[in-house]
Amino acid sequence: MLKNLVGMLKELNLAYDILHLSGYYDGIQDARVVQAGFEHAYKILEHIKPDHVLEVPLPSTKPAFLKTLYSIFV
Repeated sequence: MLKNLVGMLKELNLAYDILHLSGYYDGIQDARVVQAGFEHAYKILEHIKPDHVLEVPLPSTKPAFLKTLYSIFV
């Protein structure tokens, strides 16, 4: 487990360094560099992704939408 955490920390540091520090602060805009940063970020996301999909019902937006429309016209 510790080996997994160390691996994830390395991926996080690489993604942060490439995307935030190099991409944002240093202004590197090479698509290959940005792609490499996203590859590290996707590895982290794949590792922390749950094994099963949790379906959560969305709240009905119809009443909120109608209330917003009503407040615009009244």
